[in-house]
Amino acid sequence: MKIFELDREYEFNLLPPTVSIDFVRLKFIKLLNMFDFSTDHDSDEIKFKKKIKFYGDKRFGLLSFLQDGTVKIYSEGYNLKILWKVRLEKLYFLTILYDLIVVLFAWHFFDFQVLSLILIAICGFALIWFIGTTEIIYKINEINAICLDE
Repeated sequence: MKIFELDREYEFNLLPPTVSIDFVRLKFIKLLNMFDFSTDHDSDEIKFKKKIKFYGDKRFGLLSFLQDGTVKIYSEGYNLKILWKVRLEKLYFLTILYDLIVVLFAWHFFDFQVLSLILIAICGFALIWFIGTTEIIYKINEINAICLDE
């Protein structure tokens, strides 16, 4: 298992013979573009990256955990297989940043011991990492459900 990449594979056996893989791939590209991702596609792989939008002083899309990765869509017989690979560098960066803020806040205002701060750091890291990966998996499932809904 790669530590900086989340791999999820989905298999659907409800692919009618009249539906083309290119049509499913096109639906994924359009939906990713609708969710403010820039896409680039090869023969069987879609690469996506989150667009950062600037509105005055506000930047939207910076704190989203799902930032970039690839989607590979292929078929084996009548089965449709979708392989998601999402890079997690942004998740680890935000997790460490939030964790550092919580530890500094606890050290400054509550005057905890060093061992307690280490315990808070470990628990905070695990909690935020779990929330981030859950959000990524939820977004992947949402995109799959929208694109494969006939």
